[in-house]
Amino acid sequence: MEAARRRAVLDLRCLADAAVPPGAGAAVLRRHLATLRTRVSEIARTLAGAAPPPPPPRDAPPGVPPAKWDAVDPAKVAAGSAADGGTGGDGGAAAPGAVPAAAGRLAEAVYRAGERLFATVDADHREAGERRPAPLDATSLAQFRRALAAATHRVRRCLAALDAAAEPAEDSDGDDDAGGRAAAAAGFAALQSCWTRHRRERRDPPRGSPETRSVRRLHAHPPCARTGCVVCSRRVADAALVRRAFGGGDEAGPRALWAAVARPAPEATPADLEARLWRAALLVRCHQRRRGLRLNRDEAQRKLLDLRCYELVLAYVRAAD
Repeated sequence: MEAARRRAVLDLRCLADAAVPPGAGAAVLRRHLATLRTRVSEIARTLAGAAPPPPPPRDAPPGVPPAKWDAVDPAKVAAGSAADGGTGGDGGAAAPGAVPAAAGRLAEAVYRAGERLFATVDADHREAGERRPAPLDATSLAQFRRALAAATHRVRRCLAALDAAAEPAEDSDGDDDAGGRAAAAAGFAALQSCWTRHRRERRDPPRGSPETRSVRRLHAHPPCARTGCVVCSRRVADAALVRRAFGGGDEAGPRALWAAVARPAPEATPADLEARLWRAALLVRCHQRRRGLRLNRDEAQRKLLDLRCYELVLAYVRAAD
């Protein structure tokens, strides 16, 4: 193999040094190109014939199903790819590491969806420097619903890819539900790792729009009793929206946190899951630290709430299909 490679290198150098006579016509150039193609093809055939044969297939160790060993053994993977037209082995076994890779992509998609939902209600305005929160009004819930529908498109594709990677082979004699449990465990571990990487290692800043003139006017305007005041009307609408979300109270305390992190019911509808995500986003926006809540972006209570929100997003995608 080494001798054939050296001869091929010398032949390629000779081809590179070969020059066409000056003033040669088109016929001479065509003959020269045909000669080059012929010699390059001969060199490629020589190298292909000198390649070492593939290693012989190895038998599966005791206790390992043959279908899983076919996905690991390089010789059997290569033989299956050649026999099946490049599909690889039996066509149903996933490559090693496919489930963790798909879980990582799903975790990134779900994390970005959560960030988009929190940004819709300006939930992390306390950590956005001098920027003050944008007001909420009657259109805020509609904007939140549109953001949820748009953010779940990529989540749906990544979730389908994870389900496909975790699906067992057709001839596998193992537990049929083992792939689903492995995918769920890999997805939860990937979500935890993704949250830690973005919030505690990179310390990504919160998303949000710059402070607009209407927001500055809202915060600078003192309360008044004038009938028809637009600024005071928006404040009243903001407070009423928060009270409806938290059942009559305008302050978010520990009781609201424990209600937000409760496990969703198996029969929850997309509307129920959407309402829970809406209340969780408002909880981050309106939480009271003097009442014991710690919902800044890198704190432990926020991690608990965010992981539950990610689970709600995944449940929303599955329920909507």
